[in-house]
Order: sequence, then C-alpha cells, then structure tokens
Amino acid sequence: MKYSPIPQLTVLLMLASIGWLHAQNIIADPFFDSGITNWIITIPDESKHKNCQFEITSDSPHSHTNCARLTTDDFARFSIIPKMDLRPAPGDHYHVIVWVKADPSAEVQPDSPGIVVRMSLLKDGKGTTGGDFYIGLDNVMNRGVKPPPAITKLPTEWTKIEGDFVMPHDADRFFPSLFAWYTKGSIYFDDISIEKTN
Repeated sequence: MKYSPIPQLTVLLMLASIGWLHAQNIIADPFFDSGITNWIITIPDESKHKNCQFEITSDSPHSHTNCARLTTDDFARFSIIPKMDLRPAPGDHYHVIVWVKADPSAEVQPDSPGIVVRMSLLKDGKGTTGGDFYIGLDNVMNRGVKPPPAITKLPTEWTKIEGDFVMPHDADRFFPSLFAWYTKGSIYFDDISIEKTN
C-alpha cells in the first residue's frame, strides 16, 4: 500500500487556515492608508498649550506608504487612538505589536518612558480599579504600572514594541492608545497589530 501525503497535507492546510482566521488583526487601518479617518488625537489638559500635532506622512514608513507622526513644540504627553468599539470576553488573550521610531532631533524628558502603548480598560464606560495595561520600549507589559524612564536616547530606526495581555474580569472594553509620553519633536507609529490568540 502506497503512502499518500494528500490527507495529511489537507489537514495541515486546514489547521493553518484556522490559525490565520483566528489571529486576525482587529485594527481597521494599521498602516494609516486611509489617512486620519480611523484615528483620533487625544491631548490631556496639561499638554494642550504645547502645539501637539497628529498627521499622516509618507516620510519613511515602516511598510506600505504611510505612517503616523506625532509632533510637539515642547515636552508633552498625548496620543492617538483608533476608532473602534471592541467588547471582548474576560480571559481573551491578545498579542500586541506596534512599530515606533523618533526623529533624530526628538528629545525625551529625563523621567519619562518616551514612547508608550497603553491598553485603556473600561467597565460600563468608566476606568477600572485595576488600571490600564502599559508597554514601553522595554517590551514589558504591566497593568497599572507605567513603563520605566527611557534609559537611552529614543530609537531613530524602526523598533518593535510587543507584548501580550489577558482581558481582565473587571473590564468590558479596551482600546489602544499610542503615546508620545513627554517627548519633544516627532515620534512615528506604524504597523499596528492587535490579534486575539485564543
């Protein structure tokens, strides 16, 4: 009896297909190809007088044709968030990837992490008692604990921020916030990926 690899190959292709469908990116415009349409800038009160700007640029994106640029005249904390309304179940696992870089002339306040990805958690439209998830250039994801201050100069080449988190039981919604965290000059974001992994 001859061995036929077809059934085994079919099974492997089916499993690969299921895995691909299972790990679909939930960000609608991860490459900023639609301009600012799918994104919103948020500026806390303490930074509103710092001329914080958000624009889409084709200047050296990580991939595709565009990336986001956040620029400010003075040290400021502000972010962009995607227009999304995701209501996951407690226990859902997510993998986050964001590519970032800074303009060579950009500066970071000495006590600041500089670039931060925050998973903002809500329960019934309000913040949770356990706080949000934070991940910085050290690629450590913590809940309720901001990343440590940037030890060295901000990266001027595309650098991956990556981490995993589990949706807690005290939250019913989350959304990512991509922060320039007390920086001055230009910070870039591209290739935003959030995938459900279970």
